[in-house]
Amino acid sequence: MLIMRICKWTLRIKMNVKVPAVLLTLLSLIRELVACPSVCTCSNIHTDCSNRDLLLSFNLISSQLPSNVTTLNLSRNSITLIDPGAFANLSSLLQLDLSRNQLFTLHPSTFYPLSSLEFLDLSSNFLENLPVDLFSELSNLRELILRDNRLKEVNSKQFQSLAELQHLDLSLNSLASMSLDLLDGLQGLEWLSLAGNRLRTIPRSVLEPLTALQRLLLEGNRWNCNCSLVPFKHWVEWMLYRGGHVDSIVCSLPAFLQGRDLRIIPMDMFQHCSNLPSSSVSATEGLIISTDSTAACLEQRPRVVNLRRAPTTLVLARLVCGVVWLMMVVVVMYSCIYAMLAAKYKQEQLKRSLMEVKEPEVEHEKEEDEKEMEHDFDKGAKAREHADWMVLPPEVCV
Repeated sequence: MLIMRICKWTLRIKMNVKVPAVLLTLLSLIRELVACPSVCTCSNIHTDCSNRDLLLSFNLISSQLPSNVTTLNLSRNSITLIDPGAFANLSSLLQLDLSRNQLFTLHPSTFYPLSSLEFLDLSSNFLENLPVDLFSELSNLRELILRDNRLKEVNSKQFQSLAELQHLDLSLNSLASMSLDLLDGLQGLEWLSLAGNRLRTIPRSVLEPLTALQRLLLEGNRWNCNCSLVPFKHWVEWMLYRGGHVDSIVCSLPAFLQGRDLRIIPMDMFQHCSNLPSSSVSATEGLIISTDSTAACLEQRPRVVNLRRAPTTLVLARLVCGVVWLMMVVVVMYSCIYAMLAAKYKQEQLKRSLMEVKEPEVEHEKEEDEKEMEHDFDKGAKAREHADWMVLPPEVCV
């Protein structure tokens, strides 16, 4: 395509077009072919600038990168600073790797205008806080890796613009809690890692929006397996029931559950929770432990009513089930009555057929009996005549 453009401009030179303008165009086209920073390796639309310890700032090479690059690897450097809009000429970028650098902070406009970006790796840096609008332009981002940083908290609106996100890695940070609406809007998220943080509990409502979640990694946290964690345990059981994967949730507190996996602790161990006051003090650990289900509910934010469990839905469901049951009973009774009537009809029909077969035989037998009776009667008459002749006096015979 580029060669064809050069040929066209060559033809225009022959047509007496001004030479300086043509030369400038040719130079710009040649620059697109050969543009590549000296510290990087360029291959078609892939640029690898990784493992260059002398690369202290991305701004030194940003203007030298080809504008059509889609994959840029800047990992394993010593980058400490990225100016706002440093990627402004890389609008075609799809994958960006900034892992294993020395980034302490990022400007809200760092990734402007990378609206096509699908993969972003910021792992193994020194990030402690993230600007709220840092990812606001990354509407097509599918995988975000924030592993191995120093994040202590994440703003509740941090990921609200990442509707296409499928993979989120927040492991090996210093997160001690999570905002109730942190993961709202991430209905497409399939993989989430919170391993290796400082989490002790997590409200069930934080994870409920993740309807597509298939894998959840939680290992390496110090879980306080008290009554406030019961709703979360229910959610984990539901997650496992529908075929998802949740790794080990090893309890650190209370002492009698230390080292046990919350996934396999029977619910009988938490039966006391509904009988205790809303909060009580653990004498052994010196911590305030919420032990009532109502207290656990107070930790959760108001949620949209689940229509499947709404009272009206349950009443309607029971009504429909009752009607269906009655219809089934009626159908069964009708079937039984119909079968009885059909059997009776067939029995009568069989009797009639048998009677029709027997009637000719009876008539024939009657005719034979009548013939025999007539024959016997004739014989009797003859016998009487003979007897009368035999008893006549001799004179009559003479």
